[in-house]
Amino acid sequence: MKLKVIFALALLAMFVGSVSAAQTTVGDYKFNIPDGYEQDHSLDITGQKTDINSVPCHVDSKTFSKYFQHVAITVTSPDSGKLPNEMKSYYGGGHDSQLKGMDGYVSLDGRDYVYSYVHDGNWIVIKTDDLYGIENVIA
Repeated sequence: MKLKVIFALALLAMFVGSVSAAQTTVGDYKFNIPDGYEQDHSLDITGQKTDINSVPCHVDSKTFSKYFQHVAITVTSPDSGKLPNEMKSYYGGGHDSQLKGMDGYVSLDGRDYVYSYVHDGNWIVIKTDDLYGIENVIA
């Protein structure tokens, strides 16, 4: 009887482990990547220099795909200081929203949904074709 219980617990542990999402780090932030999504390393951006409203920044980005679905995560960090909270609505045409305690902005960019928010002065953008999957990406 004890052997059956141990076997059942082992199977349950394997099942729970198989449905949990993998994690990745973009910039200094952790994100959940849904099962089955593979990183497209050809689209990675690491430390690319840019200016936003005359503020020198660097950009980190990773893109993941599964069949015809995708998730792109971009973190823009100012070299000094903080980006203004208004950056969350940069994509325009959307509306204020809150996911996992983050005050952000949801908009539509072509066929992709974009959730953007400012956290600790860094601008974070999650772009995907699945509106309901965005919340699962935020760790």
